[in-house]
Amino acid sequence: MKSPKPPKLALRLLRAFCRPDYLVDIEGDLRELFLRRVDQMGRRKAVRRLYKDIFFLFRPGIIKSVHHHLVFTHPIMLKNYLLITWRTMLRNPFYAVLNILGLAICVAATLCIALYIHFELGYDSFHEKGERIYRLETRKIHTRERVLDVDWWAVPGNLGPIILQEYPGVEALTRIYSFSPGAAAKLENEDREYSSEYLYVVDSSVLDIFTLNLLYGDLN
Repeated sequence: MKSPKPPKLALRLLRAFCRPDYLVDIEGDLRELFLRRVDQMGRRKAVRRLYKDIFFLFRPGIIKSVHHHLVFTHPIMLKNYLLITWRTMLRNPFYAVLNILGLAICVAATLCIALYIHFELGYDSFHEKGERIYRLETRKIHTRERVLDVDWWAVPGNLGPIILQEYPGVEALTRIYSFSPGAAAKLENEDREYSSEYLYVVDSSVLDIFTLNLLYGDLN
């Protein structure tokens, strides 16, 4: 069986900006890390993580240095360009402001889109079974008189056992209940008490579905 290969576009992007003396080592490490991630989390997530790693490698110490001293980079030429730009802006202030404003809006929109995409691709990505986890929501409520359109992020708790019985394709299911904000809940265990406004009650199967790391205590 052939080992999976990283996408060619990602490697081309790396070779486009990476210094030649670093390229062999960095590309080799990324290939090895990619193969390891494919075995652990699947190819799709491994590809996303590869592009993320290449993006964070784009920094001054790794980017190719420009050795060609072009004419327009001379200080005198730069001063001349700045002077011409300033005179043009004073001669046509309306178009100058319009161009600068348009450029600023484009840059801001690009950054917002990039942050949104990064958030969507990385949301809850630490769960090992994230691609197989689904949340049930309530969209419509059917009563004897009418149908109500709602947008609730939850369903009745007693629906859980019914789903496990009626739908064999569901491997595991957990119910999560959170107390109302401001309503402190208290736990008692022998001589110890714990009170908090942020308390969730879950089924024991939550450990089979979500990848959780505790700061204290034992998951089992």
